[in-house]
Amino acid sequence: MPDESSRPPRYIVQDRLSSLQFSIPGRRNWPVVIFVGIWLVGWAAGEVTVSVIILGQLPGLSGDGLFLLFWLALWTVGGAAAIRAWLRALASKEIVSVDAETLSVKQAVAGIGRRKEYAAAYVDNLRVEPYYGSSSGQSSGHCLAFDYGGDTVRFGTNLNEAEAEQVLALIRSRFPDLTKGVEGA
Repeated sequence: MPDESSRPPRYIVQDRLSSLQFSIPGRRNWPVVIFVGIWLVGWAAGEVTVSVIILGQLPGLSGDGLFLLFWLALWTVGGAAAIRAWLRALASKEIVSVDAETLSVKQAVAGIGRRKEYAAAYVDNLRVEPYYGSSSGQSSGHCLAFDYGGDTVRFGTNLNEAEAEQVLALIRSRFPDLTKGVEGA
């Protein structure tokens, strides 16, 4: 069995003139991918069936038709949430950009997602720490973290310890002010 330290990191780094960008793939949650994928087949059947029924009643939509229309609206919202969860479990990635002025983290699926930006002047003590992603109290891996005012911001939760240390070393080499407060920085 090959040594895990010899495998390449799962993240991709783009070293630009004035910034670093890391693309960190999300963990594939195969039970969610399989279960929600099968559930979505049933969801789509319900969506199509009820849509056809409603379209057949459209000229004079009555009580039953109005109930089905309301049900379809809720069913569609639930399906959209399930599709989002399925895509996140299958194809999510975290995009971290670091330059002299900002550190930004974007959770993305197919390039679409929400970006949070943090002013580099207020980023303190960038470090690697254990990540407790479940309520069991047991570490599920490692992540990068930094203090930002009164908050602790965590990212890179899908990295193993060695990968997190590599990312930290790359950031530290280019932007040492972000790691102030870290011993040996």
